[in-house]
Amino acid sequence: MKKFKFYQFFSIVGLFFLIVSCNETNDLFVLDGEDPKDLQVFELDNEYLAEEAHDYIDFNYPSIGLDKSYILIGKKSFGFEAVLLNTESLSFDEGGQYKFNRKEKSSKENLKNGKNGKCDSKCKSPRDKVEWIKLSDLPNGVVDYLHKEYLDSMFNGNYVLDSVAKAGKIIGLKDKDADSKSTYYVVHVKDLKGILYFNDKGEFLKIHKPKFKRHCKKLRHLDLLKSIKLYVEENHPDHYIVHARKVRTKGGKVFFLVKLVSSDKQNFVVLKFDKDGVLVTS
Repeated sequence: MKKFKFYQFFSIVGLFFLIVSCNETNDLFVLDGEDPKDLQVFELDNEYLAEEAHDYIDFNYPSIGLDKSYILIGKKSFGFEAVLLNTESLSFDEGGQYKFNRKEKSSKENLKNGKNGKCDSKCKSPRDKVEWIKLSDLPNGVVDYLHKEYLDSMFNGNYVLDSVAKAGKIIGLKDKDADSKSTYYVVHVKDLKGILYFNDKGEFLKIHKPKFKRHCKKLRHLDLLKSIKLYVEENHPDHYIVHARKVRTKGGKVFFLVKLVSSDKQNFVVLKFDKDGVLVTS
């Protein structure tokens, strides 16, 4: 009898921690406009986080990097979640656009309001936080380098600087050859893989190559499988496709996400198809 109670006790304790864990997971994943109970969440192969989200992380958190990524699928929309190596958690919409920054231990109410939660014991402040600046505020040497090495050839001399690049300033990285902290400039050029680094004099230092490849790009209507387009035409004749992506989970499962909008732009539907273009209902 005592032996039975002993195992019963640990079973109850285990169930308690399982419930707590599930509640924390529910708290972690919230998608605007969606009932949390309707969400499907899959951990992604990190190369299938939206490419726009990858660019945001590489530019704004150059010394931290990505740890885990997730896809959140609702009935009307989907989004991405990126957990960094310092446990900060960044939310992105289906277009890969940054929404807000929060911590893994945020409460459900905070998540709904897009507020940060308290940082847990593993969380560390960024060593080199990037402050966005105008390209006109860059040292002349940086701008001259960009024109000569990249922009003139990439865009045939026909471009507006602010539309093809963005810049930031980092204060806090310690120069190896100096006792004090230094200022660095970072620049991301459209369609260029990597972030360019310059010192405070405008001299080029290095290009920081991305750690992960980018496989999750927005799909054009022409890029979708015929079976997917046919299903939409036959089953949702009053809707049209506004967004689609191909993702792969950490376990290797591949599927397509297709977002539809009604002709009056009042109703949205998200459909999930397997790698062969067959509708997935679960």
